[in-house]
Amino acid sequence: MLASRQMSLVRSLRLTSEPGRVVVASVTQGMNGSSDLLVPATMNHQNITVRGYKKNADKNKKGRGDYVAYNPNEVEVDKSDKQLTHYLSFLNAPFKKEPPISEEEKERREAILKEYTIQKFKSHNAINHDLTCKGKMKAHALKMLPRNTKLKEHAVFVHDGLFHKDEPSYMYPPELRIPGLDLSRREESNDFEQFG
Repeated sequence: MLASRQMSLVRSLRLTSEPGRVVVASVTQGMNGSSDLLVPATMNHQNITVRGYKKNADKNKKGRGDYVAYNPNEVEVDKSDKQLTHYLSFLNAPFKKEPPISEEEKERREAILKEYTIQKFKSHNAINHDLTCKGKMKAHALKMLPRNTKLKEHAVFVHDGLFHKDEPSYMYPPELRIPGLDLSRREESNDFEQFG
C-alpha cells in the first residue's frame, strides 16, 4: 500500500515540477521501511543533480542500470519550495505499526480466516455443481429429442449473435435498439457513417 502511495506522489511530482528540473524516476522500497528515490543519472555518476539540489554524488554508490539510488533523508531541499517539501515529507512518512495483539485476538482472527476459507470453498463448489448439473441436463434433453427433425436442428444450433436474452437493452445491437434503422445501407469502409 505504501509503495502505491509513494508512486502516486511521484506521479504528482512529475506533473507539478517546474520545467528544467530533474524529476524523480521511481521510488523503491528498501529494507526496514526505508524508501529510495531513483533519479536519472549519467554513467560516470559525477556532478549529478537531484532536482537541482544535490551535487557531487558519491562515486561508490551504484544503482541499477543508469540510475543512482539516494535516500530521501539525505537530499538537500530548498525550503522556499513548499510544495516539494510537502511531497518529500509524504515520501519520508514512517510506517504505522499495528500495536501488539493478544493471544485471544490472534485465535479469533485465525478462526475468522478458517471459517471464511471454508465458506468460500462451499460457495465455489455449489456454483460448479450447479453448472455441471445444468450442462448434464441440457445434454440429456438434447439426446431425448427425435433425430433428423427441425426441432433438434434448432435446439442444437449455437446462436453466436451479438446479444443475449439476459443482457440489458442498451447492450443490444443498433438494429434492435433503434426502430427503423437499416444497416444494409452501411458502407464497410466508413466506420463513422451516420445511419438512418
